[in-house]
Amino acid sequence: MKQLLWVCGLLGSLSASAATPLLYVSQVPIPGDDQAKMTATSSFANHLPTTLAAPRGGDLMLCTVPAAQTQCTTGNGGLRNLTAAAGFGSTGAGGLQDANAIAVRDPAVNFGATRAIFSMVVGAPTVPNGAESYTWQLYEITNLQAVVGGSVPTIVKVPNQPAFNNIHPNYMSDGKLVFVSDRPRNGSLSLYPIMDEYRGQPANSGLWRLDPATATLTLLEHTPGGSFSPFVDSFGRVAFVRWDHLMQDGNNLPANSPVDYLDETSATTQAAVETYPEPIQAVGGSNQNGFEINQFFPWTVNQDGTGEETLNHIGRHELRFAVNKTYTNDANLVVLQQPGGKNWLSNFFQMREDPVVPGRYLGVDAPEFGTHASGQIVAITAASGGNLLNAEDMSLQYVNAKQLSNVVGAPPGIGHFRDPLPRADGTLVASFANTFPAEPNTATATYNFRLVTLNKNTTANADSVNSGFLTPGATKTVSYYVGANLVTQTNVAMWELQAVEVTTRTTPPIKVQPPLATPEQGAFTATGVAEQDLRNYLNKFDLALVVMRNVAQRDDIDRQQPFNLHVLNGLTMLATPATGGTTYDMQWMQFFEADQVRGYGSPPGGINGRRTMPRPLNDPPSVLANIPDSLGSNPGGKDIAADGSVALFVPAQRAMTWQSLSPANASVVRERYWVEFQKGEIRACDSCHGVNKLNQSGSLVYPTAGAPVPPPPQALIDLLNWWKTHGDRIFAHDFEP
Repeated sequence: MKQLLWVCGLLGSLSASAATPLLYVSQVPIPGDDQAKMTATSSFANHLPTTLAAPRGGDLMLCTVPAAQTQCTTGNGGLRNLTAAAGFGSTGAGGLQDANAIAVRDPAVNFGATRAIFSMVVGAPTVPNGAESYTWQLYEITNLQAVVGGSVPTIVKVPNQPAFNNIHPNYMSDGKLVFVSDRPRNGSLSLYPIMDEYRGQPANSGLWRLDPATATLTLLEHTPGGSFSPFVDSFGRVAFVRWDHLMQDGNNLPANSPVDYLDETSATTQAAVETYPEPIQAVGGSNQNGFEINQFFPWTVNQDGTGEETLNHIGRHELRFAVNKTYTNDANLVVLQQPGGKNWLSNFFQMREDPVVPGRYLGVDAPEFGTHASGQIVAITAASGGNLLNAEDMSLQYVNAKQLSNVVGAPPGIGHFRDPLPRADGTLVASFANTFPAEPNTATATYNFRLVTLNKNTTANADSVNSGFLTPGATKTVSYYVGANLVTQTNVAMWELQAVEVTTRTTPPIKVQPPLATPEQGAFTATGVAEQDLRNYLNKFDLALVVMRNVAQRDDIDRQQPFNLHVLNGLTMLATPATGGTTYDMQWMQFFEADQVRGYGSPPGGINGRRTMPRPLNDPPSVLANIPDSLGSNPGGKDIAADGSVALFVPAQRAMTWQSLSPANASVVRERYWVEFQKGEIRACDSCHGVNKLNQSGSLVYPTAGAPVPPPPQALIDLLNWWKTHGDRIFAHDFEP
C-alpha cells in the first residue's frame, strides 16, 4: 500500500515568521537498550531514577525560531536552558554530577500556555557505590508566558505528590494533574516495587490524578503492565499508551524460586500456582495453543477514571498482523492474518493527538528493545467530522516507511524517529537518530537524537527529514558514578527529546461517566431501585457494578476463540452463515482480580517486590460471595442468566479479567486484557469480550445505529432485587470495620 506522506513545506519556507516556541528535554546519551538494562528511553520499566537508567546532566530547554531564521540558537536568543536559569543542575568541577545534578523528562504545557509541568530527578552519588535514594518528582514552571518573553523561570516542586517515582505528568481540563507513578495501588510498601508480567522488571501502577492544593490523590487507572504518556484529548478523554501482557508467569522456573503469598497482606508463602490464562507454550496432549500477549496499544479513560477501554475499542484484530487461534481441535477457528496491503503495527508508543485533525493520533511503532523506543511514525484516525469512529471504521496510516519499525533492513541513511509532535501550523516535528542498527547492549551510545521537521519526500515509500535541524546541537562533558564505576562522556552530543509546543489550546470538555443506557435504566425502573442510592452504596464500599448484556455474543471478526455458543438452559448464538463444528455450552462467568502475590528468591520471597497474578475474585469488600447461586463450584464465578446476561459487584480500582466456563468448568472464551473500574461506576457492555459493530450472526449490536435496543438484562434485575433486601445488611455485618 502506498505510504502516507506527511506534507510539510521546506524548513526555510516555514520560517518566514516566528514559529511557536517549543519546550524539549536535553538528555545525556544512554548507551544500550535491552531487557537487562531498562532506562528512561526504554519501552517499559522506564521510570527508574538511577544514574544507570537516567545519566545526570540534562536540562529543560526552550527553543524559539526567530522570524526569517531556521534555527533557535543562543546567538539569536532563541535557545535557552530553563533549568539552569532557575538554578538547577550540577556545580561539580569538570562536569562531575553531584548532589545538585539533574535529569529531566516529560514536559507538558497547560491549555492556557501559562504553566508547564515536567518530571525531574535531583542528585547523584559523588563517591563509588554511593547510595541512590532518588525519585522522579513533578516540577512546574509557573510563569511560562513571562519566560517566553525572556524572564527567568520560576520552577517549583509540585506539593503533595506521592513519594514515589512520578513521571509523564500532564494537565486535565480542570487544571488538576494526571501522571504515571510506581506507587502501589494501595500504597503498601510490602508490594513495592511492582513487578511486571513479562520479565519481572519494575513497573508503574497506572494513571493517578492529583489536586496539589487539597492533596487529593486518586488512582485513575490501574494496570499491572504499566501506562505511559497520558494527555487529555479534544474529546475530553485521557488518552494514553498501555502495555498489555496478560499471561502466565514466564519466570515461574525453579531457578527463580517462585512462591505465592497467601494474599497481598500476608508474609506466608505457598507453592507458585498458575491459574489463568492458558500456558505460554502448548502442552502436549492439550487442545490449546500457547498464549502470550505483548503489545503497547492506545487506550482511553474518562477524566473521572470510568470507561476504561482501548481507543474506540480498537484491538488486535484491527491493528496486529496476526492472531493465533485458541483451540487446535475446532475446525471453525482460524488464525487471523491481515490481508496484503493492509497497514498493521506491532506497538504504538509516545501517543499525541493532531491539533489540526482532532481524533487523529500519532505514535511510534518500534520494537520492544534495541532502538530506545524509536522507529516508524504511524497515525490512527479515530474520528471524522468531530464524531468518534467505530473501531471497524478506523484507519492506520504509515507516516513514513514501514522498515523504520524494524531493527533489520532499514534503508541506508534513514534512522529512527521518536516523540512525534504534530504542530498547530500543520508541520510535524520529531526526534530523529540517523542510526538504524539495533543498540541492545553497548558501552557507548551510538544513537544521536536531534529535533527535526519532517517534509514531503519526492521519492515514493518514505519520508525524509530536512537537512537543517531545529537547534545547532549541543555538547557537554559529564562524569557520573554508576555503582563503583565513574563514567565519563567527553564533549558528547546531547539528545533532544520530547518536544511540546508552548501554545494556547481549547480546553476540552470534562468527559465523565455517561448516564445509564436504556437497557440498564429499564432494570432500575422495573425493580424500583434508585440509581443514586446504588451508586452511594458502591462508593461507600469501594465497589463497581459490571453488567454484561449477552455474553454469548462475539465480534464477527474474532474467529480465534469459540463463537458458536449456547447458554445452559438459555439462548444460542451461532455464526452466519452456519459453519457447523463445535457449539460450546456456557454456564458461568469467572472473574479474576489482579493480586500482587507472586514473589521470587531464596529464602522464599527474598527479592523485594511482587508480580501481579490473576486470582479468582476474593477481595474482602466484594459482595459476590453473599449472592445466592453466584459461586457454584468455581471461585469468583457468577451464573449466566438465560438471556445471556451477567451482573455483579466487583472491587473498584483493581484490574479485572474474566472467562466463560462450561458446565464442566472448562474455559470457553477468555478476556485478553485487564480492565479496571472506578468506585461507583456502573459499566455495561453488550458482551463480555467486545463487539464493535456486528456479532457472529451478522446482526448489528446495540448501541450501534440501527441496532435494536435489548430488553433489561435479567441478571441485573435479579441482582437489584437481591440488593434491595440484602445489600446494606450484609455489608454492615461482614465488612464494615
